Amino acid sequence: MSDIPFNVQIDRVLDLLCSQIYDSPLSLLRENVQNAYDAILQRSHIDTDFINPEIRITIDNHTLSIYDNGIGMDADGLKTHYWTAGSSGKNNPEARAAGVVGTFGVGAMANFGVCTELNVESKLYGTDITWLSGVKKSELSLSDNCIYISESKHNRSDFGTTIKVTISSDFMLNKDNALAYLKPYVRYLSVPVYLNDVLISQESYDITLSTNYIDSGIQHYKDSLYEFDYRVILNNGVPVLPQCKITAITYNHVGIKGDICLKASDSVLFGLRNSFGLAPIAVNSVFHLNGIVNLLTLIPTAGREAVSRESTSFVSRLISIVDGIVAQEIAKYPIANNSREFHAYIRNTRRYDLAGFIEIPVEKTDVSIRLKDVKKVIDGKNVYYFKGNNKETIESLKDNSNLILTFSNDYNRANIQQQVLMQKSIPEIKDDIRIIKVYDDIDLASEEISILMRTRMVIEDDYSLSNFKLSYADISHNLSIYVQDEAGVIHIFFSRSSTELDYLKAVYKDNYALFEQFIKDMVRTRLYPKFSNYLPSVTKEGADALFAYLQKKRELFTIENGDLGDVGDMMNDYLAGKKSMEDIINVARANKQKQKQEVNARNVGSVSDVLGGTPDSKISTLSNDADPCMPMPPIMRLDKKNDFKVLRTDAINHDLNNIKLFLSLSDKLYRDYAEFFYQPHTTNVIWSMHRVIFFFTHASNNLTLYYQLDLDKPLGNNVKGAKTIPTTTIITKNKIFIPIVDEMVDYFNVTQGVLKFMVKYDSVRNTDNEK
Repeated sequence: MSDIPFNVQIDRVLDLLCSQIYDSPLSLLRENVQNAYDAILQRSHIDTDFINPEIRITIDNHTLSIYDNGIGMDADGLKTHYWTAGSSGKNNPEARAAGVVGTFGVGAMANFGVCTELNVESKLYGTDITWLSGVKKSELSLSDNCIYISESKHNRSDFGTTIKVTISSDFMLNKDNALAYLKPYVRYLSVPVYLNDVLISQESYDITLSTNYIDSGIQHYKDSLYEFDYRVILNNGVPVLPQCKITAITYNHVGIKGDICLKASDSVLFGLRNSFGLAPIAVNSVFHLNGIVNLLTLIPTAGREAVSRESTSFVSRLISIVDGIVAQEIAKYPIANNSREFHAYIRNTRRYDLAGFIEIPVEKTDVSIRLKDVKKVIDGKNVYYFKGNNKETIESLKDNSNLILTFSNDYNRANIQQQVLMQKSIPEIKDDIRIIKVYDDIDLASEEISILMRTRMVIEDDYSLSNFKLSYADISHNLSIYVQDEAGVIHIFFSRSSTELDYLKAVYKDNYALFEQFIKDMVRTRLYPKFSNYLPSVTKEGADALFAYLQKKRELFTIENGDLGDVGDMMNDYLAGKKSMEDIINVARANKQKQKQEVNARNVGSVSDVLGGTPDSKISTLSNDADPCMPMPPIMRLDKKNDFKVLRTDAINHDLNNIKLFLSLSDKLYRDYAEFFYQPHTTNVIWSMHRVIFFFTHASNNLTLYYQLDLDKPLGNNVKGAKTIPTTTIITKNKIFIPIVDEMVDYFNVTQGVLKFMVKYDSVRNTDNEK
């Protein structure tokens, strides 16, 4: 038996460890500039005569030099802190009082993830000796004294440090890509930062004033935890594009250095600490408020790819407060009538007291009345509201003694109008829609029986609604579908005389394999908006039940060309057998289970097959009267299993909201949190060069799940944006697919090679709506 020492290849270990934090010369550049800035902050804190701080960056081929005239280091500082990983010279009260950005103590060693040699020249504030130190990566050793530290023969003219790095030939660094990467991090520093003698800092941020704006002036906010001054600017027109500047911030009676400048016109919310850029912050705002959060309390992660979870939660609460402040300012002016974001805020928070300037139309006139002016009697006329949609009915009810108000087709506006009228006790004129005759099953044709049976199965299985009835009937007003509440039981009627749903009968007869698929789509687009309020999943209790499932994850996600599929691979099914109604349901369910084991790509139709060969052109023009951005359930295909990570189609499909590309969420998220996506939700997305963030908000508005993609390859130069998109989530037996907006289709539509990106997700619980 013999003993051997533990050995490591130090250069290889550094490659593996350091590349996880600083994986490119750009990351190295940012980290060293941050260290230079921290050194200047530390000197400024103790040197009252320090008036000319500066940072100078020089890039020349594979050589990078960073000069600062900050606090500097002596031999002990170099040895104890700079060359010792994990020992930070800034993790002390004096440095924190100076407002330094980083305190992790990663040190010089992280540079060797991308460099071959590192040399340092430094002179500590208040001393007269300039020190030199350095080492080549190939000479690093855990046992030998490989790093030299010596006194320089040439004394620096000022205190501070100069870092000189030789970049590995495996990496490329030039002025242009350094400027594009570094600018967001240093642009707002008051300290001059020069890149090859060009100033790239000392910019300012503030709210901007247009030619026609509304100004709140400086106001004050205070609650049990937060206190600050704010100023809100609104565009006096459409769009409103709110802005808000927040200063003098206090949390729990402790002042916080910094300020916040938010603009709806910005696409990314970016965190700064003492004016040095940290990372984008994944926080959702009803008014799409983005911009700058410059707070000394923001804590970056070690790799600077994000701010800490605690920092994100703190900012999330602040943004939620600002949303409320902005809403109260908008509510004071007529612009409130045309702000969709304002309407969404009112519905989500139930702040119907803010709806005074929102208008409601008077039927059969061109007149609209502001909700604050609605009374039971106006100009001697009794005021009623009518929820129906039949114009002849409205006309028959209208006379000179009545004034009838009707609701908007917009989901949020209609909800607000109805709630305010109910609060004002405005009486409703009932729609006199009548069910003239209800048909027994024995009176129906086989295809009508099948439509009822399949519709019942889809509603029960996909929407967890069991207390309802389905019938064919003769319905007044030429309606094709009608839903009514019968003592707590939802009764859904299909008209036998209407031709609008005849395409379902045609599919049943001519393309039986696609029958269930069309039933699913009909339920989602036509029936769901009518019975959604009766689903338990849209309530606060439903959101509370989901919250326990959500926790933070992170994993590597890879897309190769072979991971691409056709959306058409989701669109095939078949049915067998017919006896009694109960027998049909049982047999169909049994066959459905068998099909889950037998379906393969060869017997599944594509989208073009379905839409191109339909027996009735009405399929492609089915309309959904609801707001396309209302919370909607997913498209459920739980009997379909596939291994694709991207689905695509070239067809224009209205039931897919004209989305042409769908991206699979990570397998871990599916296994752990698919329950969230089964519920109705809204979909928002923001994107910038290296990051895409999706926000999925539960129908109760009490839960938001964000899904963040950190892209290895950028979307493009200065590519950024934000959108609210119609929910078009697709759930299969083993995958969840989310829609990709047109602006990113080319990026994710992989035709060759491999596309890699990191993903992480987290949930944010909005407790404001529970009050």
